[in-house]
Amino acid sequence: MKKILGIFVFCALLSFSLGYSTSALPQNSHTLLIEDIELPEVIYPGDTFALTFYVRNAWYEPIDDPYVYLEGKYPLLKVSPTKPIKLEPLVYEYDPWFRKFAKVSYNITVEQDATAGVYTLYAVFSFTKCSQALSMQGCAKERFTEKIPIKITIRGKPKLEIFPEASKPDKIYSGDTAEIKFSVANLGSDIARDVVASFSSIENIDVLWYSKKVYLGNIAPKAKNFGTIRIDVDEEAIAKSYELPVKMVYESWDGKEHVRYTKLKIDIEEKADFEVSPAKEILLSDSKENLVTFTIKNKGTKTAEELKLILRASYPFTPTGGEYYVGELKPGQEVNVKFHVDVDKKASSQRYPIDIIFQWKNDKEYSKVVSSYIEVEKKESKAWVYAIPLLIVIAIAIAIKKRKLG
Repeated sequence: MKKILGIFVFCALLSFSLGYSTSALPQNSHTLLIEDIELPEVIYPGDTFALTFYVRNAWYEPIDDPYVYLEGKYPLLKVSPTKPIKLEPLVYEYDPWFRKFAKVSYNITVEQDATAGVYTLYAVFSFTKCSQALSMQGCAKERFTEKIPIKITIRGKPKLEIFPEASKPDKIYSGDTAEIKFSVANLGSDIARDVVASFSSIENIDVLWYSKKVYLGNIAPKAKNFGTIRIDVDEEAIAKSYELPVKMVYESWDGKEHVRYTKLKIDIEEKADFEVSPAKEILLSDSKENLVTFTIKNKGTKTAEELKLILRASYPFTPTGGEYYVGELKPGQEVNVKFHVDVDKKASSQRYPIDIIFQWKNDKEYSKVVSSYIEVEKKESKAWVYAIPLLIVIAIAIAIKKRKLG
């Protein structure tokens, strides 16, 4: 009977011990737990910040000889101190009011080229503890290693830059209407949200109204979005690089609005350009096959090749030789060009406008219209031409007669 009672007591004690051990085990796979992580509110690339956390024993018995070090990963590679930190022995306390913690602190530097995101560091612990649950025979001590992840959120700063990408036509000249394709690149470390680029006209380059504001959406770090605008280039624009003012408005990750002012480069290429002097001759009305001469000048910056001129004239002129081939005309060079025209008999004495069409080649074919004028004088009637000498003869005859009678 006593033997049976002893076995019963032993089983009861063993069951109680095992039950206590099971209930005391942590509800996760770690012997040690990290709590109350302290970090700055916002961490940016290039920042050096302090990471502090508290370690407690989640096992049911003391932890001996504990060490910890921080395993850095890009962009959190620079960690100080680098050597393992020895902690005080960690005693398990079942009652949360009496739990003890070991405080651990590190200084960490974020790589300058890091992009925004959530990154993981690992706190690596090594310690000695029992290798099995508590029993009547005690336990064997072993060395263990555990890694506990720590999440670090890095916030970046968008940095927007604008770049010309292409144009239609490929080369832009004075007088052209062109489409400009551009990109806005985010060279920063965080997303730029709801990006809007607004373009302003400048002297010689007019941004067409419907393309002055371009919506580009969200631009992630190291990414770029594309847009297009249309421009009119003034006929008198000189060949050079122009800078179009651009205002970029966007929001950062925290909803704050930012404004960046920059410029978009636009190159206006060299080309030939022309001016025409008035006709040298004064033509009479009701005349045929009149030779009319104009002086033309290449006031542009590039040689005009295969240059041909066409006279376009309306009343009172009828061109009878309305084309003139020049060939090559260099910048600053002048040449006289000649056309033949008939003048209507009803033309009055005044200056009549005409147009000269220039057609030439450089890297492609070009055409331009330049206005000038021809001066006309009204031709007197032939009857008046014959009447004047007759009147003179009559006047002389009357004078002679009066002298004889006297």
